[in-house]
Amino acid sequence: MIRSLFAYCLFIAFLVPQTGFAQPALASPSNGATNQPTSLTLSWNSVALASSYEVQVSVKSDFSSTLIDKSTSSTSLAISGLSNSTTYYWRVRSSTLGVSGSWSTTWSFTTQASSPSPPSTPTLASPANGASGMSSSPTLQWNGASGATSYHEQVATTSGFTSPVSDQSGISGTSYQVSGLSNSTTYYWRVQAVNSAGSSSWSTTWSFTTQASSPSPPSTPTLASPANGASGASPSPVLQWNGASGATSYHEQVATTSGFTSPVSDQSGISGTSYQVSGLSNSTTYYWRVQ
Repeated sequence: MIRSLFAYCLFIAFLVPQTGFAQPALASPSNGATNQPTSLTLSWNSVALASSYEVQVSVKSDFSSTLIDKSTSSTSLAISGLSNSTTYYWRVRSSTLGVSGSWSTTWSFTTQASSPSPPSTPTLASPANGASGMSSSPTLQWNGASGATSYHEQVATTSGFTSPVSDQSGISGTSYQVSGLSNSTTYYWRVQAVNSAGSSSWSTTWSFTTQASSPSPPSTPTLASPANGASGASPSPVLQWNGASGATSYHEQVATTSGFTSPVSDQSGISGTSYQVSGLSNSTTYYWRVQ
């Protein structure tokens, strides 16, 4: 019995220095790995006859302080709660019969950057809600949204935006000029912000109304009375002309020369198609015209 106990002690004495101090070989994540998730599994190769492993994780390469210091009987350890954009160092050592071996080589990995949040919702700036008399090519402006990398605008003739007349995405700034809108029409517009995480909610909906169509100049009136070259006319004649298409008023001139350099009558804002001139001289030839 004494002989058996002696043999067992010799076996223990031999086993511990040969296997208890073997260094585990790290496996995953690979040394220097980047863009790692904040929850991952560390793994290493097994050590013969090891009964457990101690794992340490730290933000310091000398492990003067540790975030994780755990023992496991497995050859892997799931860890979580790591910070984004951070480099971590890790190492493992085996234990046999309560005796720990040497630490493995130290490996490192860096976690991925934090995922951005969707941007905030932009607020509209110009044209003001309900604005009228707008150009058919207005410039829409809004306030920048936090976290936005681009913007998406929509303009429609209905507040439901079922058929937008303008639908532009990828706008880098905070303004966009719309073109080709119709005159005398009410339009609705809205904007949303975009980044790699997605899109914000649409802004509130504003409206504006475009200006009426610009009228064309009226046609040229034709003179009616007194007839061209008439003689014996009164010194207070009534000038008459035919109405011109599109006219809202008329302007007459009377002069003693055909160049109208010094008109003796020069009246604008005439609402009708006649005007009585007075104070003309007898036995004098006059020239007259209307626009």
